[in-house]
Amino acid sequence: MPPSETRTATSSCSCRLLEGPTRVRPRPATLCATVYQLKSSQFPDVAATRTPSTGRESGEELLIVFGHVPSLGVGLKEITRAHGPQAAYSLQRHLLDTCLQHASEVAVRKWFRYPVGTPAPPLANDWSSRPHEPGPIGELITVAMAEGFERGFQRIVLFYADCPSLVPEFLESAFEALENGDDLVLGPTRRGGLYLVGADRKVGDLFGSLPWGTHQVFAVAQRHAQEGHLRVFVLPPKVAVEYLEDWREAASEGWIPPPPVVSGGSGRPEG
Repeated sequence: MPPSETRTATSSCSCRLLEGPTRVRPRPATLCATVYQLKSSQFPDVAATRTPSTGRESGEELLIVFGHVPSLGVGLKEITRAHGPQAAYSLQRHLLDTCLQHASEVAVRKWFRYPVGTPAPPLANDWSSRPHEPGPIGELITVAMAEGFERGFQRIVLFYADCPSLVPEFLESAFEALENGDDLVLGPTRRGGLYLVGADRKVGDLFGSLPWGTHQVFAVAQRHAQEGHLRVFVLPPKVAVEYLEDWREAASEGWIPPPPVVSGGSGRPEG
């Protein structure tokens, strides 16, 4: 094996990986027409509606999802300014439900990690949920993966619940890459960040050393992997929804409903 090798989901040497569908089960409702109310009775028990996972269960693979149940007026500040707190809240809830649904369809052990002081979403029995203390994202990833390895898992994939196009096929592909000899899986965002990471025990503290919150995360991760002589598999770039432009781009591809129409200069939806 050469000192470092980077493979992609569209390269000729990685035909076992899916190039990916353009759309999977788009939601028909629009966020401006159907919004979540701040009542627990309005949050359906997603454990009762999610498709049971099948296919991969081996006891050696772990999927970790970071996310949070949204609160009105918290998070997505640019979107809140443009469309109001209810639209931002509904978008965050939609992203969380979509990402958890996709993760639930992968037959591996699953952990959900959410900020301390916030509620956990309803989850099926094959999930384990626990709050995490505040900290830099690189540190949170490193700690979560270290715990997984200490508990005997051999292959771990982790993502944050803000990428609606991360369908089960891509999650499966990440595990398959690790199972077939890759040391590291990277899912780059179109802004240069990372929407997904996957690793085995060989990567050490790579994630803690990345410049999270910048557009250089993916590039620096690749460089560190090369320096560490790691074999890397790269998934296709995707949109992680953080800004209004991200929302529009993901909606244009059919993954989430579009932003509500804003009346002339009011900064609030019409109707």
